[in-house]
Amino acid sequence: MTSMTALGGVFAYEFRMQIRKRSLWLVLAALLAFMFVAAGPQFAANLPADAPLPKVMGGWMIGFNLLLPVGVGTLLADRLTRDHKLGVSGLLDALPAGPGTRLWGKYLGTLAASAIPVLITIIGVGVYEAFDRGSVAAIGWGIAAFGAISLPGLAFVAAFALLVPVAISAPLFRVLFIGYWFWGNALNPEWIPSLNGSLLTPVGAYVSAGLFGSDRLWASWPGPLQFLRPHISTSAAFAEMALLLGVTIVALTIGQWLLARRSRS
Repeated sequence: MTSMTALGGVFAYEFRMQIRKRSLWLVLAALLAFMFVAAGPQFAANLPADAPLPKVMGGWMIGFNLLLPVGVGTLLADRLTRDHKLGVSGLLDALPAGPGTRLWGKYLGTLAASAIPVLITIIGVGVYEAFDRGSVAAIGWGIAAFGAISLPGLAFVAAFALLVPVAISAPLFRVLFIGYWFWGNALNPEWIPSLNGSLLTPVGAYVSAGLFGSDRLWASWPGPLQFLRPHISTSAAFAEMALLLGVTIVALTIGQWLLARRSRS
């Protein structure tokens, strides 16, 4: 069995397992409902009729990104530790797919499945905006906003949601993660020292403002690590995506090395 065949097999299995979980759809649907109720007239649906489509769809996506990654992170917290709890780690170690292949397949499969409801949501909003504003391009801009604003943050969150519970318990991770999310993505960094408003903010504010002209949230706000808080621009938007994905790859690579070490001990 080649490594790519093994990776594809793990990916397909994990994707099917995750996409069929009712909790995935119920939790994200509940968060969406809460956001619609709580945001009221501040949501993107209430932008002026002549607002540019990139701004409209970017506004929808940054709004969804304020809470949906919280649901994804909490749902994925037990995916990697489950094998050990079920007592099948030794059996899996004997299979042709090594721990690194299993980690990457599990990561990519669960990330893809968890992103599907978010993608469906923004496409649905794009259809609504296409009828409301008379341009089918709204659907394309919605997909673009998903890929640029939401996906890097989801990739970042999914990596740490899989790996960190290996060192601590999944329930403890969920509590800490929810605290981190609001500390690092919602609080004014001038009031409380925080990464919020920096390029390491997975909510995607630099991309929203720099590429779509939508809400900047706290992007570029004064705070700690000022070198990570450039002025809003296209280059800053791409830097945010690159940094989030780079940190994600580094975390997964370190996790792969640690899991391989543990399987040999």
